[in-house]
Amino acid sequence: MNFNLKNNWRKVVGLSACFVFALSVSVSCKKTFDTIGNGTLTPEELLASGGIDTFSINTYSTLQDSAYTSGVSNLVLGSMHDPKMGITNASFYAQFDYTGTLNQGNGGAPVLDSVVLSMKYVEFYGKLDEITVQVHELTEEMDVDSNYYRSTTFPENSNDLADPTSATQTPDPTKDVVIDGDTLDPQLRVKLDNTWGSTILNEGFNGTAFDTHESFRSFFNGLRVSVQETNPASGQGGILYLDPNDKNTKITFYYHITGESDPYNFGIGITSDCAYFNHVDIDNSGYPAGNIIGNPALGLNQYYAQAFNMKAVIEFAGVSDIPKNSVIHAALLELPVEYQTYNTYYPSPSLAVVFELASGFKVGTIQYNNSRKSYLFDIRQYIQEIVNDDVANTGVTVAPSKFSSSAERIIFNGPGTSNKMKPKLIIKYTTF
Repeated sequence: MNFNLKNNWRKVVGLSACFVFALSVSVSCKKTFDTIGNGTLTPEELLASGGIDTFSINTYSTLQDSAYTSGVSNLVLGSMHDPKMGITNASFYAQFDYTGTLNQGNGGAPVLDSVVLSMKYVEFYGKLDEITVQVHELTEEMDVDSNYYRSTTFPENSNDLADPTSATQTPDPTKDVVIDGDTLDPQLRVKLDNTWGSTILNEGFNGTAFDTHESFRSFFNGLRVSVQETNPASGQGGILYLDPNDKNTKITFYYHITGESDPYNFGIGITSDCAYFNHVDIDNSGYPAGNIIGNPALGLNQYYAQAFNMKAVIEFAGVSDIPKNSVIHAALLELPVEYQTYNTYYPSPSLAVVFELASGFKVGTIQYNNSRKSYLFDIRQYIQEIVNDDVANTGVTVAPSKFSSSAERIIFNGPGTSNKMKPKLIIKYTTF
């Protein structure tokens, strides 16, 4: 078989981003990459083997109409004012079910000593500023089989159950806590109203709500947990990540029995039969991230992705000009970011990447490359299918992989950025 190897040198008028096409020297040395972001050559390795072609590239951001947040890995809580992205307010709704044993002692009357809401820390984003936690009981039952989104709300009582003596605090996700001599993982702990707690405790002793898990969830619909602060100063505030499935995420009732000295406690936690979801309000208006939505051309310089809210789109029209009789051996896309080490708002450790193949949408995960301050991933199969006319050349969409359970955001360098690093696609192919 004869192979026609050639270097094409063209210039296409458009956005001045550099797309590099490195042509393979022989078919026998081709290398195929099938896993997104793993095992790919570096840009330098691909560039070393061929010529340079210049194509137009288009980058912009698009809003996500609705983010599904039911049953996510992290509950989010807090308020943050990002100078680039705007203001984020995060809260969550959760059902609870009893998980402990209600010890009735000698049968005397129960006396509540205290009731505490505890939530196991995972990590945080932004700054650990002082917050005032608010806790409200829901007046309508949630359904674990229903779909809830970041905009979903439930009716709630106006009475704030958070005890003022502990509601205001500065979170510390690195500090263990000691309870009754036991050292526990770092957690946010808020005392709740004793009158409310006594109602739950007395129901357990004298009512029927504790007879079944279903009757308990109907009796106690759950909580909404939020913070009082909703408009922190620019550059201030942060979002806590809390683990809904940890044993330390629960409401604990501490009590004793009349006439007895022994202390007792029981807990109600978030079980697999409970519904829970994040509610997040984001205001991008008047900020760089918001401006790009109304004027996508601003993506020439910078474009953005933000958890719960915004995805980045990368389009490359020039790929359609690759000869149809080409075999793609590698297609490495590099997306550099604007980030200074130790900046408060770090890029997402990983991105979710979505593009369309003939077999359906491909979803992959790629890791942040800190040494290059960029994300690198292989889209060989996608480029090949464009060349084959199997799919339309509609581009690639990226967003934080923890889109519904974090506050992460990324500022990408656009093709017209003044920064040294620009987005580029490097393709290694053979033309027959």
